[in-house]
Amino acid sequence: MKKGKFIVIEGLDGCGKSTISNILQKKYKANLLNALPKKIKHWLEIVGSTKLPEATFSYFTLCNLLKSQEIESIILSGKNVILDRYFYTTYVYHQEIIKENFPTGIKDFYKNLIQPDLVIFLDVPQKIRKKRIICRPSELQWYGDAISVKTDLTNSYFKLFSDLNTKFLSVDNHKNNIEQSIKIINQEIDQLK
Repeated sequence: MKKGKFIVIEGLDGCGKSTISNILQKKYKANLLNALPKKIKHWLEIVGSTKLPEATFSYFTLCNLLKSQEIESIILSGKNVILDRYFYTTYVYHQEIIKENFPTGIKDFYKNLIQPDLVIFLDVPQKIRKKRIICRPSELQWYGDAISVKTDLTNSYFKLFSDLNTKFLSVDNHKNNIEQSIKIINQEIDQLK
């Protein structure tokens, strides 16, 4: 049986990940997964309420480990997987929050998780993303979209992709309309073996 493709959609808050993920899920008849495992999704509210960056970092690291196991099982069955965020976001956001106390050696841990065939990084200018985030009806998460409003972490993602030798495609999801972005992404996915 042929192994399925594993595609990760990444980008800062407000870049259009959900829209693109849903379109790709239909085209590639893929399982569309969220970064949070259902079994422990309800823990996020408790962990987030601690306001401890080390707690959210540990929680999201556990999520990444559990997702890695789930994804491996799915792609080995021949099905494709589209994942809305993976360990790249955990790393980039928490490196910004924790700063000098960020754990060394975590990249080695990430290398042991299942690696995507392709990461699609949706790039949208900081000003545009900030406007989209502020218009959201819910309160900003201190460990997530609040970081996106203050800081453009795009180059941190690119550095991590480079450090881990991750195959990625950066798509300007602002200059391109949805159809153009999808066309660029489809061309890249269709070239995967």
